[in-house]
Amino acid sequence: MKLLTDEEAATRSPSNLRIAASTSFTEKEVLALEEITNKLLRGADLRGMARSPEVASIMRKTISMKQAVARQKGRRAARDAAKTTGDDAKEPTP
Repeated sequence: MKLLTDEEAATRSPSNLRIAASTSFTEKEVLALEEITNKLLRGADLRGMARSPEVASIMRKTISMKQAVARQKGRRAARDAAKTTGDDAKEPTP
């Protein structure tokens, strides 16, 4: 997963914070995501998939992606706060 530099994060619009997830998943994880989506669309029960190692891996990656987006938002907020106060101090890095 690629983390943006402070400069890259600063140039992105707020609605454009994202992670390059397409290269983050294995073939088995993609198949598991497809199966989850299909089951949800049909209204099926997902309890049986909870024990799948691929689903556990997907959940760990999802948590990591959410943390990466939160870091990007934090850097953006720090940059915006520095602009409004006129402070030229270097932005904090996580």
